[in-house]
Amino acid sequence: MNADSAQATNPHYLDHVVCAAQSHEIEVAEDIVAGNGIKLLAKGARIDATTRDRLLQHKLRRPLENCVQVAGGAISARLAPIGDALLDKHPLMRALCASKNVRGAPASLAALSLSMPLQSLLTVYAQSHDERLDHAVGVAMLALSFARTLMPGDTDRHRVLATAGLLHDVGELYIDPAYLRKGTRLEAEQWRHIVTHPLVGHRVLRDMAGAGQEVANAVLLHHERLDGQGFPDGLRGEEIPLGARILAVLNDYDGLLSGRLYHRALDARQAMENLERGRGRRYDAHVVERFRAALQGESRRRATDVPCSSTTVRAGDVVARDLITQDGRLLLAAGHVLTEHMIEFLREYEAREHVKLLVHIGSRTAESA
Repeated sequence: MNADSAQATNPHYLDHVVCAAQSHEIEVAEDIVAGNGIKLLAKGARIDATTRDRLLQHKLRRPLENCVQVAGGAISARLAPIGDALLDKHPLMRALCASKNVRGAPASLAALSLSMPLQSLLTVYAQSHDERLDHAVGVAMLALSFARTLMPGDTDRHRVLATAGLLHDVGELYIDPAYLRKGTRLEAEQWRHIVTHPLVGHRVLRDMAGAGQEVANAVLLHHERLDGQGFPDGLRGEEIPLGARILAVLNDYDGLLSGRLYHRALDARQAMENLERGRGRRYDAHVVERFRAALQGESRRRATDVPCSSTTVRAGDVVARDLITQDGRLLLAAGHVLTEHMIEFLREYEAREHVKLLVHIGSRTAESA
């Protein structure tokens, strides 16, 4: 690479890295070299506030995000607990994302083979705001589960959509955080910065190990609209690839449930009604219809077998399946009617054994309903 093709470091991204370094060890994964050949930091060096100015003063031969890593790369371990917590809040989402035939969505996300650069990028993104990782996990779980319904057996497409769901907003790391604060009134020039985040995400991900062109393209186009009024390219209809049309629906559905897109969080019915109103204009009508059918179909199919955590079961619930520990011990038999005493026992067992139990509820008595 010659000096003319070297890249300046984005100061907002670097500030997020420096902030993450306060709670994580951020180290150089390979020598960071300036466009003129000067070695700025050697492999293994730490990146923190003391190195910030030096990195900003030089254009780099390789993008900074490809040269740094979070020691330990433990972000994957956070995905399943966040996913489980989201499913506890949203029963329809749980119905879609749980599966008898394959690993459930939270566990599947935790098992995704994320490269070290992706783990590091996601760690920095999560560090910038806790709610961002919740949203990323929500979109990724919906994308994985819906893809399994829409494209059964196509595990490569499932992986691409789940990964794109996790990473769809990482371009926000490169925007002035002041523009992203909820409720901020933006002038036209400031809004132009906001709409660049899919472009930046695409640029970062297309050559990054573990992402690649398919993931990057879905990220690039997830804010396009069927009527051509989206961004960044103003594409219309089937000019927008199916993966991006799917992400557009799922991104907004999770955003409506979480309150990211509205002044308050909507319930599942209200969120679905919002998507329905945008059919054929903002969203692909076929994708919306298939998503609605998937949510409702799974909800009906699981109405007599709903997986619940010990925090969401209630006295009077009827157990649908035997509850068996990992070592084969029967805790509860199918048909057992839960009492407050038994629920307390389950919670104490979880705390003592450091496990999370999943209790399948078949029906609710009049007492618990």
